[in-house]
Amino acid sequence: MAYVVGPSASAAFATLTNSTTGTTAALSGLISIAANARSMSFADVTALSDTTLQRIPVRSDPGTVQLTIFLEDTVTASNLWTTLNTRRTAKTHTRVTVDLPGANIDGLLIYDGYISEISTPEVSASDEALRFTVSLQLSDKDV
Repeated sequence: MAYVVGPSASAAFATLTNSTTGTTAALSGLISIAANARSMSFADVTALSDTTLQRIPVRSDPGTVQLTIFLEDTVTASNLWTTLNTRRTAKTHTRVTVDLPGANIDGLLIYDGYISEISTPEVSASDEALRFTVSLQLSDKDV
């Protein structure tokens, strides 16, 4: 059976240092998490005698996760956009956790990496609330 995310899901972020999680802060207003595609790079090992290309797997790319978030606080000095953008410019190793309602699914969505991109809030003439997108390049390495 498919799992539907209920209304009591929550999200948080924290600094990672040597695989130790620091103090967590709420990631309020999270709207969506785009699917993450992990990939593998391959080395070409084709010899002159081969009649077809030969490749072997060498490195795994954990991917990039995109988070879409409502801008709930419009005071520039204290809002989540400013906080996350500061983490981007400081190259802060960040852990994002999403807790879904229900039993036995805590820890299902844990992302470790660096904020590589953050959009400014989308502004339009529609009745939509302000939102922005954060891209997290997944990595388990500290800078």
